[in-house]
Amino acid sequence: MHDAQIWTLVFSLLAAINHFYAGLIGLSVAGRNRQANRLFTLLAWGGAWYALWVGLLGSGVSAPYPRLYGISQLLTGYIGPALYLFTRKMTAPAEPLGRWRWLLLAGLPGSLFAIAIFLRPEHGRELWVLYEQGRLITDGGLPGVLYLLHTLELLALLLAGLLRAARFAFGSNAGPTLRRPARSILVAAGTALIALAASNLVPQVFPHLRSLRFGPLLTIPAILILYYSLVDSRRALERLRERRQQERRRARAVLRAGRRRIRFYREQMETERARIASEIHDSVGSGLTTTIVELESGPGLSARELLARLRLALSQLRELVHLQTEEDRIELSLEFREYLTRLQKTGKLDIQHSIQDVASLSPERRYHVRQIFFELMSNVLRHSRANMVAVRFRRHGSVVSLLVADDGAGLPAGAPEAGHGLRGVQDRARRLRARFRLRSGSKGTVARLRVPMDG
Repeated sequence: MHDAQIWTLVFSLLAAINHFYAGLIGLSVAGRNRQANRLFTLLAWGGAWYALWVGLLGSGVSAPYPRLYGISQLLTGYIGPALYLFTRKMTAPAEPLGRWRWLLLAGLPGSLFAIAIFLRPEHGRELWVLYEQGRLITDGGLPGVLYLLHTLELLALLLAGLLRAARFAFGSNAGPTLRRPARSILVAAGTALIALAASNLVPQVFPHLRSLRFGPLLTIPAILILYYSLVDSRRALERLRERRQQERRRARAVLRAGRRRIRFYREQMETERARIASEIHDSVGSGLTTTIVELESGPGLSARELLARLRLALSQLRELVHLQTEEDRIELSLEFREYLTRLQKTGKLDIQHSIQDVASLSPERRYHVRQIFFELMSNVLRHSRANMVAVRFRRHGSVVSLLVADDGAGLPAGAPEAGHGLRGVQDRARRLRARFRLRSGSKGTVARLRVPMDG
C-alpha cells in the first residue's frame, strides 16, 4: 500500500471507532427524549459502517473480494434521514415523528446499490475503477443511477436538517433550551455536508484530488458535536424539569400554608362565634332576663329604670355589632368624647377629660378596652356619688393607657353589681395581658389600665 492508502485506512478506522463508541454512549444517555437517543445511535453507527468500509476499499484491503465494493453504501443512505429526524426531535421534543418515519425509505438507493454489486461481483471491480476515475454516475449504468440517487438523497436531507437547525438557532421564537442544540446541529450538519462532498461529489468532478480519504475524517467532529448537543439538551431539560419541580414544591407549600390559614381562620371564627354567644348570654341575655323577672313579680321598676336597662341592653348589642361589622366601627377616641359630652349635658357630673386619638388597636383589644371604659363609668354613675370625674386616654409608645378617677365616696364593699362588674374588668384585662390597678377610698376612686398594643 502506498502512503495515500495507508492514511485512508488510518483516518477511516479512527472515524469508525469514534462513531461506534459515540453510538454506544448515545444509547446510555438518560432522559425522556429516547427517540433522539436512538436516532443519534443510528446516525453514529451508520457513519461507523461507512467509515470502516471506505477505509477498507480505499486502502485496497478489500480488493480480493469484489462482492464487497459496494458494501460501504449499504447503511450510508440512512445517515441523511437519521440526521434530519434527529434535528426535528431536538428542535421539537414534544412533536411525534410518526408521519416523518417514511424518510427512512430514502436510504434505499444506497442499499440497492450495495445489493446490486453484491449480486454481480464481476462488475464490482469495474464500478470501483469508474468511481476512482470520476465516471461512475455517467458510465455506471443502473448502479450509477442508484449511486446518483443515493448522493442526491444525502445532499437533500443534510441541507434540510441544516436549514431547520438554522431556523431554530437564529429564530426569535426559539428559547435557549432549543437554540443551543440547534446551533450545535447546524455546525455538525455543515461538517457532514463537507464530508459528503469529499466522499461522493468531489471524486466525481476532481478525481485527481483523492479526497475520499478525508470524508471519514471529517465526520468525526460532526458526530462529536451531535453527541454534545444530545448531552447538553438532556442537561438543559433536566434543569428545566428541576425548576418545574421546585415551582411545584413551592406551589404545594403555598397551598398547604393557605389551607393552614383557612383552618386557623375557621377556628378563629368558631371561637369568635362562641365568644359572641357567651357575651350575649352573659350581658344582654342575663340583663333582659332579670328585667323580665322583676316585671313579672310586680311593679318594682319605674319607667325611668326600665328605660335605662333597655338602653343598656341596646348599647351592649350595638357593641357586639360594632365588633363584628368592619364598616360600622367607631374610633374609641371619638366614641369616648361623644359619650362624655352627652353625660356632661345631663348636669349630673363635672367631667374633665384628655382623650387622644389612638389607632392601630385590633378589633378584639378595642372591644375589651371599650367594655372596660363603660363598666368603669357605669360604676362611677351607680355607686360613687361623685361630683367630678376625670378621664384620660392616650398612647405612650407601644402602650395605651386609660385612667378614670372620681371624687366620690368610693365603691361600697357590699355592692353586688360593682363587685361583678369589676371582676369582669379584671377578666378582660387578663385577656389583653394588660395591667389594671384600682384604688378606692373615702376621697374617691382611681382606676388605671395599661394595654400593650401588640399583646
